[in-house]
Amino acid sequence: MKVVCIGNRFSYPDSFGMEVYQQLMQHKNIDFEVVEGGIGGLNLALHFETDEDIIIVDQGVGYESNFIEMQKLDLANVSEYNHESAFYYLLKSLEKKNIFFYFSNTLEWQQEDIDKAVKEIWNEVNKKTTH
Repeated sequence: MKVVCIGNRFSYPDSFGMEVYQQLMQHKNIDFEVVEGGIGGLNLALHFETDEDIIIVDQGVGYESNFIEMQKLDLANVSEYNHESAFYYLLKSLEKKNIFFYFSNTLEWQQEDIDKAVKEIWNEVNKKTTH
């Protein structure tokens, strides 16, 4: 299991993934890989060359829940590589089935949203690694 946290730590609300990363790294008994993806775009490709399940943490809104499978994302409209779409362009080209997203689902997240994300990600990792 791998958790890849993406976003710009210097730009709220885009820093959501980085805040989750910081809080996950404070746990001493992590038995899964946590990646500080930042604004890596296509540079993150090497983290997806694996068969293990991956949870991507990002700031995003408009989904029915915080967790969503990659197959449910609308990547069809990602047609070009640019700063805004680089990461989604990468995902569109991978065709991996074991990628899940955790989105903030709010533009004005607070510390309790970070706490909730860490708890839910931790629970999801435990579910996937015990089955």
